[in-house]
Amino acid sequence: MKWYEKYAKLNPALFTWENSGQRLGDAPPYHAKMDGDLNTIDIEGKYGIDQVYKLLGYTENPQFNAKGYPAVAIMFERCDTFEKIWWHYMSD
Repeated sequence: MKWYEKYAKLNPALFTWENSGQRLGDAPPYHAKMDGDLNTIDIEGKYGIDQVYKLLGYTENPQFNAKGYPAVAIMFERCDTFEKIWWHYMSD
């Protein structure tokens, strides 16, 4: 099982340019924790970030792919505005 498969699998159509973190100019709310072989094993929240963002799920086939690395798209929802926003995270 891949590290992100513990989250819900979402329809790729939900991952649009309009709600991408890159277009909105926001930094990802979570960083990818890496093991000794530089494989992504989990997403860890920064202090208090879980009160701002809720992780909704992922897709392996976003409409816009990451450039230069294998990636999965992770969708979040802001708990205060209910805005959905997504970012790429390393998949391997």
